[in-house]
Amino acid sequence: MFSRPGHGLLAPRPGALGGPPREIANVVRVALTGATRSPDLFAVARALGPDEVRRRLTAVAG
Repeated sequence: MFSRPGHGLLAPRPGALGGPPREIANVVRVALTGATRSPDLFAVARALGPDEVRRRLTAVAG
């Protein structure tokens, strides 16, 4: 689960995600919304709620 820095949900070591944050955010954006453009990613995740975000990310992760 992603959160803004300092909120504890995601605090990986730099580079631990396998790409620059912008690219990772775009992958997550498509997974959550099905689109390459959307409102603020954190606002989308907040509106969907943690259970739905987890479900959608798990669905695309296989």
